[in-house]
Amino acid sequence: MASTPGPPACSSTRAASWSARQVCPTWKRSNFFWSFESSETTLSKFADVLQRWTKCDVAVDADAVKACGLTPDGPLPGVVIGHHVTLRSVEELLLAPHGVGVESSADGNKLIITKRSRTKAAESYFQKLRGKELIDRLDRGTGATAGKEANPLEMKDQPLIEAVKMVGREFDLPFGLDAKAMRVKTLDPMAKVSGSIEPGDLRKSLIKMLTPLGLTVEIRSEVVLITPRDNE
Repeated sequence: MASTPGPPACSSTRAASWSARQVCPTWKRSNFFWSFESSETTLSKFADVLQRWTKCDVAVDADAVKACGLTPDGPLPGVVIGHHVTLRSVEELLLAPHGVGVESSADGNKLIITKRSRTKAAESYFQKLRGKELIDRLDRGTGATAGKEANPLEMKDQPLIEAVKMVGREFDLPFGLDAKAMRVKTLDPMAKVSGSIEPGDLRKSLIKMLTPLGLTVEIRSEVVLITPRDNE
């Protein structure tokens, strides 16, 4: 999952403040690399990662998540790959689409993955800043660097999930696959895509590659999110 050293400790006794998004420094920090794929990620594994990075005890409310159509050890539909994505955005991308969220326990001693009780909050400062940066990069592209010409990235019959990883690595972009669409099977991460991703016109190139699958891209929760066109 995440592949960098753990963050500073965050006392579990402060878990009650989680809903206010003030308790753990990692909620706002985004300099970690995340790799969440539905083929590997379960709610239990997500809880382990959350506990590691927040230093708060984390539990999964099995009955509540079952009522939302998930199980602790079953696949968690959704993909988030890349860095500079805050934990708040990871939760919004992987849990919220399923009606699940992170809440503090009644005694404030731990965090619980359970039915989401909060309404959607306004974007944070960090989310707005990162969103503007990603929009600019998609629309203006990435130019050549010193001593290296920016060349198109060619793909032929690549599974969507692998294409996403390739584009992310080549252009240093965080990507997500729409969790709700994956759950209802209107987005298949193994569907094949082909195309040429032009450094100077990333948005247009990505949309052209995704159009045959009825998909498009948008900026949401600090990632380039691949989602069905019907969601536009």
